Amino acid sequence: MLSLLQLCGPVKSWKRVPDPTTGALKGFGFCEFRNVEGVLRALRLLSKLSIDGQELMLKFDNATKEYLKSYVEKKKENLKNTEAEDRNDEEMRSKNSERPETSSPDRSSRRSRERERDLKREKVRELERYEREREQDRAKREREREYKMRDDERRYRARLKEWENGEKEKERAHKQEREREKDREQDRKYEILDQENDDGYNKKRKYRSSGDDREERKRRLREKEEDMYDRIKEEEEIDEAKRRAEEERELQKEQQKTCFRAFIS
Repeated sequence: MLSLLQLCGPVKSWKRVPDPTTGALKGFGFCEFRNVEGVLRALRLLSKLSIDGQELMLKFDNATKEYLKSYVEKKKENLKNTEAEDRNDEEMRSKNSERPETSSPDRSSRRSRERERDLKREKVRELERYEREREQDRAKREREREYKMRDDERRYRARLKEWENGEKEKERAHKQEREREKDREQDRKYEILDQENDDGYNKKRKYRSSGDDREERKRRLREKEEDMYDRIKEEEEIDEAKRRAEEERELQKEQQKTCFRAFIS
């Protein structure tokens, strides 16, 4: 739609109205041209134009309508005056061509007026040509600015996509690093558990060995006590046997003495 409006003349602003509920753009908008000729050209070319099966409708406010009406009337009046002047000039030329040439002051004044009118028309044509060239330059600058904006938007989207890909790659690398750190932490945990299990097994073995040593010491102590008890018992038995043998010898001596006394007496 903007391209169609720009064909009619330089566009100052173009804005489509969004739907307040859905946010989608509606099927109408507001356009402002930089000059009156663009408005008249749009009214002449785009009014009741069929686009996608729908008829295009142009509406203006009352102030714009009054201004356009006065502008058109003034332009028509200027055209009528110009045409009348052209007809008068043609009539004067035809009359002058029919009359013999004279060097009267009226003829020189008419020629000066004709030159002034020619200069005036030439200035008007020059101004119109300058206005057309300026409008073309303005439209060209508008197109270049639009192309530049599109190119900037495209480069911005490309850079944004590249930045998003870089951020995703960094996030993926951080995630992999966290997973590796988690694996290393798990490995350290398993190593600590294995070390604790080994220490517990060694302590158990040490405890078992110390228990065996205590049992061995107890057994040896019991054996020593039993040996000592047996030794003491043997010594007591030996002493008892010696004592009995001594008593028997004493008894035999007493018996021998008694027998010897009896024999003497």
